[in-house]
Amino acid sequence: MFVCAAAETLPGLLEGVADEIAINYPWGSLLRAVALPDVSVLAGVAMLAKAGAKVTALINAQPLRDAAQAGRLGLAEAALLRGEAELRGGFARAGLDLMKVREVTDDALPVTSWGKHLAVSKREIWKLEARVVRR
Repeated sequence: MFVCAAAETLPGLLEGVADEIAINYPWGSLLRAVALPDVSVLAGVAMLAKAGAKVTALINAQPLRDAAQAGRLGLAEAALLRGEAELRGGFARAGLDLMKVREVTDDALPVTSWGKHLAVSKREIWKLEARVVRR
């Protein structure tokens, strides 16, 4: 199933239905949700999944590394590049156990049109892997 909806307004009817969630190269509020993290938006994403479901995110780090662009996008304080402990804390508050955070620039990644563009231009890519935790 594919859903096209704003990350802030995901339909409640989909609560707990996903076995796995893949976020590939997000932008806007979804990028802020995983990179800052924005706990309220990230909790909405976690709400879609069953307990124990895997959540992965592939992040293009370029907008985070460029200070001017990061400022325009509201990402100047992105925990993804500042410290894993802060990132883990935000994910935990959203109901996610962040298990791995690593750079995957040279790894074989899922083939998407944007992923191909990033691979050709040798952009820095990070992968986050988490599990949904129900409290």
